[in-house]
Amino acid sequence: MFHRRQTPSRPLLSMRTVEAFDPGWLFLIAGAALLVATVLIPAHDDRLRAENHRDAAIARRDTQTDRLTAYGDYLDAISRGDDRLYLSLAATQLNLAPADKHPVILAGETTSPETNIFAEIEPTPRQAAPLNLAHTRLRRWTTDSSTRLWLIAAGAIFILIGLIPPASATSGGDIENA
Repeated sequence: MFHRRQTPSRPLLSMRTVEAFDPGWLFLIAGAALLVATVLIPAHDDRLRAENHRDAAIARRDTQTDRLTAYGDYLDAISRGDDRLYLSLAATQLNLAPADKHPVILAGETTSPETNIFAEIEPTPRQAAPLNLAHTRLRRWTTDSSTRLWLIAAGAIFILIGLIPPASATSGGDIENA
């Protein structure tokens, strides 16, 4: 039979692991995070701008589709011989009214009728949602051309510092004895 060998339990952090911790990792992580942010934040902004342009194009297309549908309905009403439409056209375009009807003029209204027959059937334009980018200091630094170069240089220097091997404690004693 196989027996499981008992291993003594160790604490997660001991003084030996704290002394062996290389602080260069902190520089390495900070430099990598700075370079990643410098690359990804402008790319994310470009993606959001492209999506906004796409949404605006879709809104314009939907407005044109609504316009074509409304004009098609108007043309169908003309071809059907809709009496209400003919009365409206006669009143607005020819300034004529049936003999048994009298125009009602409200106070403050001019007597000249609206001459644009398409204003009533024109759909309301659809708008895309405005582009809303968070205005943070990191976004400003990573998208500005002058500060972006400094961020790339600082990230590279942090990575270089993080890759420098730690000094050993035994080499210092030899210099003093010589």
